[in-house]
Amino acid sequence: TKLSIDGGTPIDCTKVTDSGTTTTSTATEVTIVPTFLECGTEGAGHNMTVDMNGCHYLVRIGKSAGGHNTIQFVCPTGLSARLTHPNCTIAIPAQTPSGGLSYTTTTENGKHALTVDVTVSGITAHYEGGICVFLGTSHSATINGSVTIAGINTAGSPVNITATGSSGS
Repeated sequence: TKLSIDGGTPIDCTKVTDSGTTTTSTATEVTIVPTFLECGTEGAGHNMTVDMNGCHYLVRIGKSAGGHNTIQFVCPTGLSARLTHPNCTIAIPAQTPSGGLSYTTTTENGKHALTVDVTVSGITAHYEGGICVFLGTSHSATINGSVTIAGINTAGSPVNITATGSSGS
């Protein structure tokens, strides 16, 4: 997953995991909790930490698989996700950015899974301290990437996961 701020040097995390839980067989929205490890700016190594501070993604399944289904970044009151680089600190507050995600049904371990493509822009990021390559205090960021989502039941066995959208696409 790459996070790029104002077209500057991308922030790259080589280990990203996402988890989400649902207790219903038909969900119109899912909370996804990301974990970002081994992060850094391009060419500088893994020298950045990402602390989500309880923030997560709220994904709403829309009308079609190929459309940009809504994604919202939600944080506990008064908190923001924090990216800490040796030279500065960046905060990403709760917000609803532009773009979203699209999904296609794939197969993992013989069960239906989803490949989700994320194209999100207009994310507001605030510099809170230090000196980075970027100047100013408020910038726009983008997130682009793909993830495969597979279903696992409480016993740890693979189960089908399918997203149909409200129009049956």
